[in-house]
Order: sequence, then structure tokens, then C-alpha cells
Amino acid sequence: MRIGIYGGSFNPPHNGHKLVINYLLDNEILDKVYVVPTGRNYVKPGLEKFEHRRAMLDLALSSIDRAEIVDIEDRDTQVYTYMTLDYFKERNSEDDIVFIMGSDNLLDFHTWRECKYMLDNYSFIVIMRGDHKVKDMGGYVNFDNITFIDNLSTLASSDIRNERINNGDISQYVDDKVLKYINDNNLYVE
Repeated sequence: MRIGIYGGSFNPPHNGHKLVINYLLDNEILDKVYVVPTGRNYVKPGLEKFEHRRAMLDLALSSIDRAEIVDIEDRDTQVYTYMTLDYFKERNSEDDIVFIMGSDNLLDFHTWRECKYMLDNYSFIVIMRGDHKVKDMGGYVNFDNITFIDNLSTLASSDIRNERINNGDISQYVDDKVLKYINDNNLYVE
């Protein structure tokens, strides 16, 4: 089996995330996707509590049978991506573990802990976002184990947060149940 690991802050989870998961499953690029929200120790401005992001993911992905949310990064200690990939490989030793990331993350990938180890031991699916010139990045990336998927969505969680802060309408960007959760919990307001 090909198992996708879709990590991210999901702050909030939006229709673009669902589009990526459905595309990879419906086109039989992957057999299953584990969605792994970053833990509470992930340093990022405006990051909502893990409990809120997890609850929104549950709501957003409830209709996707072969997607499962896994909380392994919600710990008191820092969990790096290579540790997450190793976790899944230990439990699925016969399967191909594939990390899913946006092209914006690939641009900074050389700064990630154990990036060479990950490139040497795992496959990647990179979802193109915007006009990133990832193939011009230099010699540190071996593109043999990376599959590039054309731009499925330009939607970014940061755009949704900014729209919400400015009292804009975000209903077109998130699932109805996620929107209700955001409103009920007064999330992404200053």
C-alpha cells in the first residue's frame, strides 16, 4: 500500500486540504492518508490550540473514509517530521510511506531537521502552490522520489485567518461544520 502522511498546522483546515486528500485517494495515487496536525510545541504565529485544530479536522474530514487523523505530534516535547515518518514506517513496514507537502514548504525543506535522511528514505508528493520554482532549488534535493502534482488549490489557512480577522466572509473556504465551530468558539479574531 501507499500511505500518505499529510502533516500541517491545519489552522484552520479548509476546502483546499480536503481537495488534496480527495484527489490523491480518488486518483489512486495513495491508498490511505493519515492527517497529522502539528503539536502544541510547533512555533507559528496565531496557532490555535491543538484541541481546536483537531476538532475542526474531525468535522472537515468526517466524510472521507480513507483519511484518518492521528495525534502523534501532540506531546510535551518537540516532534520533528522525520520522527513522524519513522513512526508510521515502524507500524507499516511493508508499505510505501509518502509525505505530502506544499511547494512552499519544499522551498524551506533544507532547514528541516534530518531533511537529507527523509529524502533518502521516504517518497514525497509536492502539491504545487503559486509559482514556486522548486526545480531551481539547487543540488540538495533528489527529485527522483518526489512526485509533483499541479496546483489543486491556492487557498492558504493564513488567508482565511486574515479574512476572518477583517470580518470577512470565510464560508466559501471552509466546511459548514468547521465554520460553525469557528464561530461558536470565537476563533481567529483579534
